[in-house]
Amino acid sequence: MNRLHTTILGAPLSCVLLALVGCGSAAKTEPGPAQHATSGSEAGEASGGGDTGHDDCGDFDRPCCAGDSCKSDHLTCIDGVCGQQSHGEIGKPCEKNSDCASAICVPIREGEFACSSSCVSSDACVPGWSCGAVIGQSSDVCQCEAGAETCNDRDDDCNGIVDDEPTVGMACAADQGDGAVCRSGGCTCDDGHAVCDGMCAALDHDPLHCGSCGRACLPSQSCNDGECACPGGGSVCDGTCVDTDADEAHCGHCGNQCPDSATCQAGSCDCPGSQQACGTDCVDTQSDEDNCGACGKTCASGATCIAGSCECPNGETVCDGQCVDTATDVDHCMGCGNACAQGQECTEFGCLCPGGLTLCDGACVDTSSDPDHCGGCGNECDPGVSCNFVTGFGVLCCAGYGEPCDWGCCPNLNACSGLTDPPSCVY
Repeated sequence: MNRLHTTILGAPLSCVLLALVGCGSAAKTEPGPAQHATSGSEAGEASGGGDTGHDDCGDFDRPCCAGDSCKSDHLTCIDGVCGQQSHGEIGKPCEKNSDCASAICVPIREGEFACSSSCVSSDACVPGWSCGAVIGQSSDVCQCEAGAETCNDRDDDCNGIVDDEPTVGMACAADQGDGAVCRSGGCTCDDGHAVCDGMCAALDHDPLHCGSCGRACLPSQSCNDGECACPGGGSVCDGTCVDTDADEAHCGHCGNQCPDSATCQAGSCDCPGSQQACGTDCVDTQSDEDNCGACGKTCASGATCIAGSCECPNGETVCDGQCVDTATDVDHCMGCGNACAQGQECTEFGCLCPGGLTLCDGACVDTSSDPDHCGGCGNECDPGVSCNFVTGFGVLCCAGYGEPCDWGCCPNLNACSGLTDPPSCVY
């Protein structure tokens, strides 16, 4: 026979002997209808702490919702706070029938007993209790086998309270994470949490589910109001949080690398002394030819940077990116871009042809011998005719004649002899 049905409920021996003649008749006295309501705060004090940390209304130890309602059948609104409703003295520890107003003390586990009441069916008992006969009682009574309290709309630990808080809330949280609550016999997430990967997640501050399920923040970030944020207002650079006000690799903005000798101060690379950060180097813009006066301002070839200005030596002038002497440079004679013609020299008077040569068609030529400019620019000799300077005659085109001599061209291709004075043709 079931132990719960055979145990004589800790009654005095004389009562046991007289069980069949009505001893324990007090058991026929039905308990009064009064029930005791336990608030969340009282339950919390009894269990070592009541506030479960849920901010929404209607859950255990939280304010009641509109209309003095709670979100679970095992809770009731008590003075504006959702607490638990006990069932009179049902479940109160006892040792014998006389300890209970109902005169019904039933076993709930080995060595433990609790007050109960008479019943005609299990529907009259606290959920989780059953209705049946017990030796020593003249009528069927509500019975319970105590176990671990779980969220199932039943009184598992036989203390007369269905889904005893905060025990069931803590069990739900252990199974589904912070934010899990017991509502109407099942674990669920409270209104401030969402189900993510089978666990309750606070989308407003959960770094693994920030703003939505699966949206994970970086390890160095926190989740604030559903947004991933770096501490101190930092920025994400290369997948990590950095302080762009002080990070030498990301000074002022991501990727801005300070020179090796510089430090990042308030978002700017600070070089030692009077140096300035230019690219990846700290330089003295007062003397650096590649950064003269400012970063990237390059001095011309041959120039030096003096006090932040590029200066050419010996009074030279910068032309086409290099220092030149405009008094002698044939590409910049007397000024940048003023190029002399082919063969000309740059003199103090400008571009001139050397040695009595004449500028013709952009080139220096000898008009005494040039067949294209014989005696003057543009005076061309006939094809095959040479241009000769003949003393007394000037410059002549000597067609079919020999060398030019003192008074003209020597006929018949004869040579001019210099043995006479003046020279004469040799016949």
